Amino acid sequence: MKRTALALCATLGLVAGAQAQMKICTVDLNKIFEGYYKTEQAKATVNTLQNNYNNDRKIKTDDYTKRRDEVVKLRDEANNPALSADIKQQKNLLLQEKGKELLALEREIMEFDRQRRGDIQQQMLRMRNEVVKEITDTVQAIAKQQGYTLVFDRTGQSMAAAPLLVYANEQLDFSQAVIDQLNAGRPKGTAAPAAAPAAPAAPR
Repeated sequence: MKRTALALCATLGLVAGAQAQMKICTVDLNKIFEGYYKTEQAKATVNTLQNNYNNDRKIKTDDYTKRRDEVVKLRDEANNPALSADIKQQKNLLLQEKGKELLALEREIMEFDRQRRGDIQQQMLRMRNEVVKEITDTVQAIAKQQGYTLVFDRTGQSMAAAPLLVYANEQLDFSQAVIDQLNAGRPKGTAAPAAAPAAPAAPR
């Protein structure tokens, strides 16, 4: 019995010693992501690509609408009973040709949509991954410098959409230090990112 008690005390002593040596801190990756100036730059780039796509698409769809109206008008003319058989034949041949051109343009617009939307999606994903990597690298660098043992993301969720971190003292969070270090390289003349909204108060 004495040996069991001594072993238990020794085990608890080792656990307590390990816990005393651990330095656990947290970050808010959402706050850091929104507070990093490169996030705003990435959003601006994507907005420019999206606006260019919308403008180019409008040109194509306006052309399509114009040609479709011409086909409808030509079809009405070809169905005019007052026309001679020769004129009707000519208009029907022209109608077939214009109809093929309209179908080709429709397929062109569909391919244009697929290609440009895919390009925008890939660009957005690539820039997001670059920003996330820089944030992660900075968090790890600060954690190593400060001797932190574990760093948890306060915004992390489980597969059940439940928070992974139920509670953490606000004083353990060093998100602002990460934001400050990331934004230290912000080019002069660029606007600072808008402050992230404050977290809602916990219900009482």
